[in-house]
Amino acid sequence: MNGEVWLAALGGLILGWLGRALVAARARDVGAATQTIELLRIESEAHLRALEEARANGDRSAVRRNLAVAESSALADRVVELESVVAEIEDRRREGRALSAERARLAERLEQLTLQYHRLESERTRSVLMADAVESQLKQLAESAQASRSLQATELLDVKRHLAGAVAEADQFRRELAALQAELGSGPRAGRAGRAASPATGGSRGPDPITRRRARRGHPELYSTGAGVGHAAG
Repeated sequence: MNGEVWLAALGGLILGWLGRALVAARARDVGAATQTIELLRIESEAHLRALEEARANGDRSAVRRNLAVAESSALADRVVELESVVAEIEDRRREGRALSAERARLAERLEQLTLQYHRLESERTRSVLMADAVESQLKQLAESAQASRSLQATELLDVKRHLAGAVAEADQFRRELAALQAELGSGPRAGRAGRAASPATGGSRGPDPITRRRARRGHPELYSTGAGVGHAAG
């Protein structure tokens, strides 16, 4: 009986060690879990030696041997389970390192995209400013073109007025010329004036008809040409 109680206590101790190992494994502490497994191995070997000694010294050697085999088998299963847990933790740690590297790569990519975004934003702002400047220049050019068109229209009106005045003056001149030609072509004075002014009779030509016309309109100074004055005045 004492041997069975001792074996039960030994089993409880081993289970306690296994529980602490599982807690350490669940906490993702690979170092602590590995250390716990090593301690369990050392402890199990010590207990197995004690069981062998008890089996050699006691009366119920077969029962103790069976119990020792059962306990050692269960302990071996626990150790294998803990080793699988440790391997899983190692895999998780490798995955964590891979995720950390991926996170660092993504952070670097995010920084590059942020710099690219700021560069594009700066280019967009510069483009907007250039568009505003071009729009202002176009507005100034439109205003200048409008002012130039207004000035050209004013100058064109002035030219038209001057041209109309010149046409009216030309019409007046043609009318005066026609009147003078009619006056010179009819009447006895025209014949005497023509004979007196001809070189064959030795007389002077006197002023031309346009000068005489202007003298009659109030410019006698244009009509003072010497000997021809008497003929024109008569």
